[in-house]
Amino acid sequence: MAKKRRVAKKRSVAKKRHSIKMGNSFVILAALAVIIFILAAVNFDSDDFIALASGGKAPSTCSDPDGSNFNVKGTCTYGSKSYTDYCTGGTVTEYFCKVKGNGCDMVSQACANGCVNGACCTPTTCAAQGKTCGTISDGCGGTLNCGTCTANKTCTNNVCACPTTCASEGKTCGTISDKCGGTLNCGTCPTGQACSGGTCIVSDCSDSDGSSNFNIKGTCADKRGITFNDYCNGGTQPIVDNYCSGSTCMEATRGGNCLDGALVTTLPPSTHCTDSDGSSYTTKGTCTDDTGITYTDFCDAYGTARDYYCQLTSGPSGTDTRCMAGGMKPGSGSCVDGAWVYPNVCGDGQIAGTEQCDGTNLGGQTCITKGFTGGTLSCTSSCTFDTSQCVYVPPPNSS
Repeated sequence: MAKKRRVAKKRSVAKKRHSIKMGNSFVILAALAVIIFILAAVNFDSDDFIALASGGKAPSTCSDPDGSNFNVKGTCTYGSKSYTDYCTGGTVTEYFCKVKGNGCDMVSQACANGCVNGACCTPTTCAAQGKTCGTISDGCGGTLNCGTCTANKTCTNNVCACPTTCASEGKTCGTISDKCGGTLNCGTCPTGQACSGGTCIVSDCSDSDGSSNFNIKGTCADKRGITFNDYCNGGTQPIVDNYCSGSTCMEATRGGNCLDGALVTTLPPSTHCTDSDGSSYTTKGTCTDDTGITYTDFCDAYGTARDYYCQLTSGPSGTDTRCMAGGMKPGSGSCVDGAWVYPNVCGDGQIAGTEQCDGTNLGGQTCITKGFTGGTLSCTSSCTFDTSQCVYVPPPNSS
């Protein structure tokens, strides 16, 4: 009996110990549940629990680079965990740092233009893409109409452009029309070459002022060795610069104040001017004004007779008179050494060669200049003077 009582007592003690252990475990679990509830109520993250359970500290910062922006895909990071924004159909799920407490939270929102790669899609524009014609994608599954091109232009890669290019025209230098009302600059030629018809060629022409330099009076020498100086003409584009085009000399003009073949800011006064040939294109003469420069008639690069004459202009003296070069290039004849020479063809109305007259062109002669006192001077079919109608009346008391 005593043995049975000892066994029963041991069982009773063991049962009590088990009950105590169970009670303690329940108390611990209940305490943990309370702690979890409290921590959840203040927005603690699981990393907080892990850190606290291990005796450490909870993470101190949360990062969200896109700042809760539904239009930008971002990643929220807290502790060892990261959460990346994502799309579900047309809805974006955005992760962000909690306003209260620690950790990352999330919110979902429907996107007006769809969701693409973890962000609400923002449609682009034609201007933003640099497009001016045709249709392009708006980046959100739709299309944009960027318009049409005006006349003469074509839509290439959604950009309106003139169809002409220097390459398509086979040009490597100079300027050409873009066939849309503008011009294209096709570049310049290397040293020792000149631009001829839009192509660089080996040049046997030289220009002392470096091609179309209106600020310096220069000289152009063509392949024949003939030289042409820059000059001032009497038109609305008075500055004339001679430059090389291939093996020949050409002229370029511009407006402004012109003095001795170059652009100047202001003109010196000139109130006196003399012209030795009286503005005659058929006689080589000289012109001098108050600038002290003497200008000599010449033939230009196009074979035009350039005659210097006195021209009235507005200037420092109010109404100035200064030397300017006019041009003459009629249908027949040629410019020789600064004067126009007509061909020796009797009957063309131009006195040339050995002709005394031609038709009604008497060269300013009359019966009186031929030694008569009156009558009518005429011209024969062989271009000699006909004095048959001239009369001579002796003076009174002559013997």
